[in-house]
Amino acid sequence: ECGICEEGIFHSLKDVKSELTQILNEPDIFLKETNIGEMTMRFGSGKIFGRNDELSSLIQAALMTPFLAESNVSTVVLIGGDPGAGKSTLVHAIKEPICNHGWRFLSCKFDRLTENQPLSTISSTFNEFFQRFATILSEVEDGIRVDDAVSQYVRRTTSLIETHLSAPGIVFLSNLIPSFRSLFANVFQRVV
Repeated sequence: ECGICEEGIFHSLKDVKSELTQILNEPDIFLKETNIGEMTMRFGSGKIFGRNDELSSLIQAALMTPFLAESNVSTVVLIGGDPGAGKSTLVHAIKEPICNHGWRFLSCKFDRLTENQPLSTISSTFNEFFQRFATILSEVEDGIRVDDAVSQYVRRTTSLIETHLSAPGIVFLSNLIPSFRSLFANVFQRVV
């Protein structure tokens, strides 16, 4: 245990020393990914500690969704907490288990600094999603082995977007989703 009470208050200098020692010995528990403008600092290994109950609840909620949909029951799961509490780590920890059950994984993060920008949360979520598409297509072009089902899904989805949005729609959406510029570079070559 770290030596602090439930309110997060240290009771003695010994408690503070114990906490600092734990931080030094197990930095993965305390250091998380941090974004600073264009730079990203990555700490830790993505390990999750002491969140088995929450992790199980999230996975169970995801796996129950198809059964609830049959009964016309909607499900919403919100994760909240103090900054640095591990909310993002918890969300990303469910990615592999739910993807193994055929789900598509998309996450977004509400950032108070960008809340005045319209659609900033949706924009950043889809930008990351489509940036992964662009990376997959680039890897395929470079001869890097990519799972066939994944590359087919990416090609089919990008083809459908290009067909249904057309060049002007893609150019317009690239203002909200900058990764469209690399994903649909051929459109921008024709337009420019």
